[in-house]
Amino acid sequence: RKSLSFYMSNYTKISSSSDCLSVGTTSARFKHLVTKYPAILESLNEFREHNKEGWNTKVNTKEVVQEAFGQILKKNNVFPKSENLDPMHIRSKTAFLADYGFINNNRELTNVGEKLLELSKENKTNPHFHISEVSFLYLQQHLKKHPLEGKAKNRKLDEAFKINPLLSLIFCCLEFDNVLPVDFLKFLWPLSKDKKDLTTNISEFKKKKSARGIIYNIYAQRDIAVARDNCNKFFKNNTSIDDDKDDFESMLKANLPHGNSEKYKESAIQFFRTLLEYFCEKKNWDINKKKEFILQNFELEAGKSVFGSQMNAYEYFSFFFNINSKPKETDSNWPQIISFFENKPLMSSLNIIDFIVNFHIVYVYYKKINVCVDYYDLNVRNLALLGVFNISQGTVKLDLLFEYFFKTVKTKLLNVPIILDEKRYREELESLNTDLSDIYSFLDINIDAVKDLILQEEPDVQDLGFEKFYEKRQEKMLVELVDNVFTKERLIELFKFMKNREDDKIRTSLQKWYHANYDSSIPALFEYLLALGFYLIFEKRFSINDALKCNLGANLLPENHAPGGGSDLEIKTSTKHYLIEATLSDNNNQRQMEAEPVPRHLAQYMKSHRNTAAIFVAAKLDPNNLVVLRNYNWSKWYHPDTKASLVNSMRILPLTIDNIIYLLKKKPNFEELENRIDKVFQSPEKDGKVWYESVVNKEFS
Repeated sequence: RKSLSFYMSNYTKISSSSDCLSVGTTSARFKHLVTKYPAILESLNEFREHNKEGWNTKVNTKEVVQEAFGQILKKNNVFPKSENLDPMHIRSKTAFLADYGFINNNRELTNVGEKLLELSKENKTNPHFHISEVSFLYLQQHLKKHPLEGKAKNRKLDEAFKINPLLSLIFCCLEFDNVLPVDFLKFLWPLSKDKKDLTTNISEFKKKKSARGIIYNIYAQRDIAVARDNCNKFFKNNTSIDDDKDDFESMLKANLPHGNSEKYKESAIQFFRTLLEYFCEKKNWDINKKKEFILQNFELEAGKSVFGSQMNAYEYFSFFFNINSKPKETDSNWPQIISFFENKPLMSSLNIIDFIVNFHIVYVYYKKINVCVDYYDLNVRNLALLGVFNISQGTVKLDLLFEYFFKTVKTKLLNVPIILDEKRYREELESLNTDLSDIYSFLDINIDAVKDLILQEEPDVQDLGFEKFYEKRQEKMLVELVDNVFTKERLIELFKFMKNREDDKIRTSLQKWYHANYDSSIPALFEYLLALGFYLIFEKRFSINDALKCNLGANLLPENHAPGGGSDLEIKTSTKHYLIEATLSDNNNQRQMEAEPVPRHLAQYMKSHRNTAAIFVAAKLDPNNLVVLRNYNWSKWYHPDTKASLVNSMRILPLTIDNIIYLLKKKPNFEELENRIDKVFQSPEKDGKVWYESVVNKEFS
């Protein structure tokens, strides 16, 4: 009996390369990138203080240097102590930082990496582009990156994306008048390796509005000639697929590209034979037999085993049957379901060779769809770091300033030369830049001229000036978010998740309602949601934009906490001001973290705004913290230098998340709410724990 390798040598194996752009690194899928990347860099700095050896140093063939770094990552809680951090995993979890230019290939921090560490500890906004300085640094690094298609060490032109990925995505946004459908970002942008690919995909999408159709017609059929040639080679020596089953299996495997072992193709071959049975018997079976076959053989889990774990019900059943989920036996539209299935190119093939080739197309189509879906989450997480794109509610939009900035150089965005020399590329990537023009000379654009252009095309800018216009525009967008996305009911649901620290449910809900990935910290989101919640509770009597003290990304979700040295939120109504302090910590940790800064922030603020109260919000209130905070109703706060008192009394109202949910549900009018707040402050009860339980909680629950 001939070996499988003997048969395989007769056929041209179709490449399993994804041809798909991954902005991040598939082997390093992290949550909370905003904090995770700096945390790894901090650990690398600590590691380098005690380990001067080369990154790949081995002792008795053991990669001890990389193992030692894994222990530091666990010690610093960058990764769970239970996670497998062997040398291979350590390499994969740090390689992307070298791709970014934050470290060199020996895992030593570059000037860019040191800068990221410095900026991540601050809360600075770039004066020109109204994004954080951290985001501006990520933007610069993305502009310099030219990823290779595979794992090639040498930068070969035929293995590189021939257009800069970031600039090509910006070009796409501009081509669609800054309302780019998410489907284009998900399915077509990452497959566009050069200018021709991209412009063709844009043109086809504008005509057909179907990214999946374009993938089927273009990308899934690129190797159709090879697949047909393999079939012809088989049938040159065989009259039936059963003449030589080993030979046939070898030919079929050559036609089914897969990046892993040949064993992963077994389920695909089994599915092929199942579909072939229907193809051969469709003229003989009645509608009941066809219905029985479809119900038995099209389970979603089976589809995942054939085409990949990212397969979802919509992709699976819409392709084969033009429906969104698995059909039911009682459905009344079975004739239409069967007709659609039998009119697909696969089932309407003219002969067995056509059927084999069409099965190859279906297989490649689903592989493309799955890899795009798989990479989409990774791409969106990393693109969100830039603060340039608002990816939400089914569209991708450039932030206003970036839209006008890049519009002036649109014709140059797809003509950036690729640096093929590895040494020069690393030098460019690891160099610290000040301006975008340091990277590409054509980006030497006068930002004031861009603002003047906005002034001409946006009438409100003329009346308000650019800064005020930007603030007003952001406020309008935040109000629209409250009206359409973060409604009272949804805020209540999110606060319930916050109370129980069901973080995954929070992120899933944001994706479901807003179609936006949230990758920053949940405590930062807590502060943000409190601003939106109080906006409703206070009957929209303050500016959300003014209240927030954190940086917002282009999708208007928080990138970080409010900076230290002040309260988390500042709410200014026409009657009085409220400082909001928020924490998700409880017990002794809460007292240690909040008992001093809350009254200090309030005392400092009351120097300028006497009619101010603080509202302290936590999931659960620590009784000792309640005692401390209540005491300041009668206690002075002294200036640390002059020893003179700043204030003689401070009003601090403690509330739980349950109290906030009550206020959202019952929503007393603003005047009644202020009366209730005044009422609880006037209580003679001095024990903070008793005061909260017997007075405050009764008023707000």
